[in-house]
Amino acid sequence: MKTTLSFLLLAALSVSLSSAQTPAPSGGGGGSVSAPQPDSFPNSLPISPELLISNAKSRVKKVAAGIGSRSFVNGAKGVQMHFERVYVPSIPGNPDLEEMAALVPLSAFVFETSNPADPIQISVHFSDNTGRSLFEGSTSFKLVEAPDGSFAPPSSHISVPVWPSGELPLEISGADQVQLSLLNEQGETTEVRHLERDRNGAFLFPTWLAGQKYVRLTATDYRDDGTAVNAVYSSEDGKRQPVAKSSLKASVVIHNVIIIPADTKEVYIGPGDPQSERAFRNGTSPMVQVKTTKEALVSFYAETPSEVAKGFWIKLSSAGFTYIPIKEGWYTEIHLARGVYDVIFDWPTFGQRDGAFGERHGGKG
Repeated sequence: MKTTLSFLLLAALSVSLSSAQTPAPSGGGGGSVSAPQPDSFPNSLPISPELLISNAKSRVKKVAAGIGSRSFVNGAKGVQMHFERVYVPSIPGNPDLEEMAALVPLSAFVFETSNPADPIQISVHFSDNTGRSLFEGSTSFKLVEAPDGSFAPPSSHISVPVWPSGELPLEISGADQVQLSLLNEQGETTEVRHLERDRNGAFLFPTWLAGQKYVRLTATDYRDDGTAVNAVYSSEDGKRQPVAKSSLKASVVIHNVIIIPADTKEVYIGPGDPQSERAFRNGTSPMVQVKTTKEALVSFYAETPSEVAKGFWIKLSSAGFTYIPIKEGWYTEIHLARGVYDVIFDWPTFGQRDGAFGERHGGKG
């Protein structure tokens, strides 16, 4: 037979406010937001731990507390396991954390439990106008049995530690998007994530990263003309950092391919040619690309420091490759129409491979 016990929890509840970290004051720590620059981004952001907490405090509109346990009996008459209070500062415009904490003991929790041995948890939340928690905490306890068989809380004073939430709102004027970058000790970016926004439009900054050295924020303003403007900030002090700008020209080097300048009349592959020597060092026979912008007579010769090519395959049409022999000491001439030709040389030993690209035969193309 199940026995249900009823309790009226009249123990005083005190809320102790704790910060995630307590750094020593240093150089303002982003303590002031400078006048906006022409791009509308501020010179610094309030992202020190203290300023994030101060900003969150100013947004608190509700204080809520609740009590729960696995064995609580729901629906019993007179049970009160949750309450919520609207917070209005006694001094207008001056939010007071002490006042918020004082709202919690104003309600007595009433509950029924079928198992007084189960842990009981009390949770507290300070929330903004959308219900998003800005400060939160909880504690648990077990009921203690008295000599007469009754049960009561272990103490007449139950303290609930409350901490800033894991993400606190951060306002950045002019920003459509904020990217958070985590750096290693060499200053290199190791991880990038985008900050979400709350229903009030503020960006949600991870509290544990506040004041950290190896953290950067990049705020982006997407303009109506399709351009974007960026501002970079250090999480260590909230100050705006310069955005590095540079330009360069890149060239492409294709390995295992030798590109002959257009309309070259004598194609020579061998020692003394930088492209050839690079391919020789790689130990591979390079493919050679030859380009003519008009009909021309083109001569071919190829050698390594140790041997002369026996011939070459040339792709004269879409039908495939044609084999042309080479006579040692002599250039082989071919009439080529306007076009781009792939040439593959046939060596006695260098870069040998199985298979052939076409039938070997004498004569010129």
